[in-house]
Amino acid sequence: MCFIHYFRGNRPVFLQSLDFLAGRCPSSDACLHDVKLVEKLLTKTRFCIQFCELNIITVGIVSFILSAWPLWFKCTIYEFIMFGLPWSLFFGISSLFTYSAYSWNLIYFYILCSYLRYRIREINELVMRWTTKTFQRIQYQHQQRQRQQPKQRTTKIMSISIIHIDFIRRQFDHIGHDIEQFSSKYFDKILFFLIALVATFINVVLYTSIFMPIDLTVRLSLLYSVLLAIIVIFFLLNTASSVYEESLKSIKVLNRFNISQLGRLNAYCAYEVCSLFGFLI
Repeated sequence: MCFIHYFRGNRPVFLQSLDFLAGRCPSSDACLHDVKLVEKLLTKTRFCIQFCELNIITVGIVSFILSAWPLWFKCTIYEFIMFGLPWSLFFGISSLFTYSAYSWNLIYFYILCSYLRYRIREINELVMRWTTKTFQRIQYQHQQRQRQQPKQRTTKIMSISIIHIDFIRRQFDHIGHDIEQFSSKYFDKILFFLIALVATFINVVLYTSIFMPIDLTVRLSLLYSVLLAIIVIFFLLNTASSVYEESLKSIKVLNRFNISQLGRLNAYCAYEVCSLFGFLI
């Protein structure tokens, strides 16, 4: 699928949102403005790329050794050179490219989910600042009234208008549109085939490592690969659920924001805040 998209000149849609990681555009073009979150995402991306590149080479070498090791002891030198060595090279190269396709898609999926999670977190932090500022000003005015100092200048309560509510709605709407676009045009197919192939790999390799008469070193290596494949599935599920978990925090943040503005919003703004809960759910 990746080769078909490449030869057709179809660039993956999600890469347009990650151009700022390569320095092609500022992070503000990707709707991410918080410097700390951008730095955190850059650090994660750098580590993931280095980890993936190292593992790809390691998988190729280990696959070649696992294939050539038993053939070296079971075949003559002539048979090993004529048949065993070419097969081991082919197996090592095919394992390298297969693992490369899986791992890069996993890395892209992880980076993209982190990017979406940080966008939601940035909005949550903005709303939390609005909420905290409002509570502080309300408390300050309450203290001034208790001290009966009407002549002293009081701080004006932050006025929340339809512009603020519309800004929150547009941000969440953009994130929802991006998630739907990334999923429908690429990752729903990739993740389906990835999980199906990994599950098939687990079944075949687990049966081979337990019931087939093979060398102890190969058996332990196969069991280790099964463990890694299981970790991959849990990694996918945990990464996908992290975006949903972050969106659930938005409900709590908006609820606190709504409480802070209780009695200070006009009817239309209050309706817009309440409708955001239904949008997030």
